[in-house]
Amino acid sequence: MTDERQQRGGWSEIEALRRKGAEARQQERPEAEEQVAAAMRRLFATEDGRLVLEWLKNQTIRRETWHPLGFDPRVSRETRVDYGHFREGQNSICRTILNIIEEEEHG
Repeated sequence: MTDERQQRGGWSEIEALRRKGAEARQQERPEAEEQVAAAMRRLFATEDGRLVLEWLKNQTIRRETWHPLGFDPRVSRETRVDYGHFREGQNSICRTILNIIEEEEHG
């Protein structure tokens, strides 16, 4: 990697791109979506909301996505892949909530 490329890149550039993307999404968000996002931010800022969010993370993004059926020879590859996609769908809901909260905090 050249010195020029090292100076140009880095975490600060990535963070700037993330902020720019968050700003663009914020401008494009319809009013109804913004109302839901604002409600999520208020909800998860409370003690009860934080408790529910931790539970949600434990049920989704902190669990294995592919492992539970992965090593059983009686389970077909297709079933394992379907399970992984199902779990990633669950995870995406939690990640969406976390992204909405993060946009507000670091917006």
